[in-house]
Amino acid sequence: MNVPVTHLAEQLEQTLGQGNLKPDAQNWGLALVDRLKAPVQIVVMGPAGSGKSSVINMLVGASVVPDVGALPVIEIMGGAEDTLSCELPDGSAVDLDSGAACPSDALRATRVVPVPALEDCGFAEVCLSGSGEQNKAVLEWAIERADIVLWCTESFGPEEHALWTQVPDELKDHSFLVLTQADLQMKQGRLTDTIAALEDVVAEEFLTLFPVATLQAIKAQADPNNLHGGIWKSSG
Repeated sequence: MNVPVTHLAEQLEQTLGQGNLKPDAQNWGLALVDRLKAPVQIVVMGPAGSGKSSVINMLVGASVVPDVGALPVIEIMGGAEDTLSCELPDGSAVDLDSGAACPSDALRATRVVPVPALEDCGFAEVCLSGSGEQNKAVLEWAIERADIVLWCTESFGPEEHALWTQVPDELKDHSFLVLTQADLQMKQGRLTDTIAALEDVVAEEFLTLFPVATLQAIKAQADPNNLHGGIWKSSG
């Protein structure tokens, strides 16, 4: 029987409340409670145009990634009200109306959305298409926060592979390679060859590979009360 993580956290909290543990064990237990209660952080990264926003919208089941211009990081998290803000280099934040673009020097955007799928997890879209130093800084930011990584790509070429080598092995154990536009590659007759060419790197660097036709999957979710099972299954 699967026990909800929140229930485990409550049980552990009750045990810690009895005060029977040594200080080191007590502190470790409190840290674990905080970790169990925190939403799972899913980082969706890859080069520009690799389908990251579509993958997030597909997984959430709603259009949640805002169109705020080219930013290295866009965070999506659950909350009571729909809000959108940008963080500037001086650490200040600017609240934005829906549909507004962030200032050109913004570091990241954060959207809070009252969507059930975001109650237990949050997403960060990370674009790695800047300079070498920019990519390094953004990648370090993502590594510090990620519990799970989805790397979106059409081919996972040498430049992407070089960036991925900077990710620690313990995070790679929770990482997946998402081959986007799988339907287009299938129509062009190259999907099988692409997957075969990536077999060795996936076995070494990722938990597994998922070929996904994201736009097709989003179409299957068009009616929130009636998932189109056939389209959803064929999307991967």
